[in-house]
Amino acid sequence: MNSAQALRREAKKLISRYLSDVDMSTDPRNVRTDVFKLAERIGIAVKNSTFSDEISGLLLKKDNNLLIVVNCEHHPHRQRFTVAHELGHYILHGGETIHYDVGGEPLYFRSDSIYNADEREANRFAAELLMPEHLVSRCIEAGTCTVETLSEIFDVSEDAMRYRLINLGYM
Repeated sequence: MNSAQALRREAKKLISRYLSDVDMSTDPRNVRTDVFKLAERIGIAVKNSTFSDEISGLLLKKDNNLLIVVNCEHHPHRQRFTVAHELGHYILHGGETIHYDVGGEPLYFRSDSIYNADEREANRFAAELLMPEHLVSRCIEAGTCTVETLSEIFDVSEDAMRYRLINLGYM
C-alpha cells in the first residue's frame, strides 16, 4: 500500500470500527484519537518498558497474542505516536515485515531510520490516525492556525504537527 488516500481510508476504517462511540466529527476540538483504547479494542495489549533512547517501541507477536511495548522514558506525545505507528505496521503490513528474531521471538521495531518504505508508511498511517486530514482542515477553517494550538488540540508534538501541516500543504 503506498497511496495517501489508501492510508487515510485504512485509518478511518480503523477508527469507525473500533472507536465508533467516540464522536470526532461534530466538535473540531474533540479530535484526540485514543490510540491506547484503539489498540485494546483490536486486541493488542500496550505495555511500558525502558529501552535505549533510539528505540521508541515494538510490536511483539507470541502465541497469537499481540503486544505493543513503548519506551516509558519518552514523552507521552512520542508514546502516542509510537502506538499509532505500531498499529500501522499491524494493519498495513500484517506483522510480516521488519522482522528480527531476538531470543527466538519475532519483533517488529520502530527506529529512527525512515528510509524503509514500510517505516514511512507506518509513519504516514500514524499521522493520519492522530491528525486526520479532514479534522486538521476543519480546525484550520475554524480559525485555529498555529502549530502550537493545533498540536495541543490533537495531543501531538509540535514537530509532528509541523510535519503534518507540511505534508498536507498548509506550510
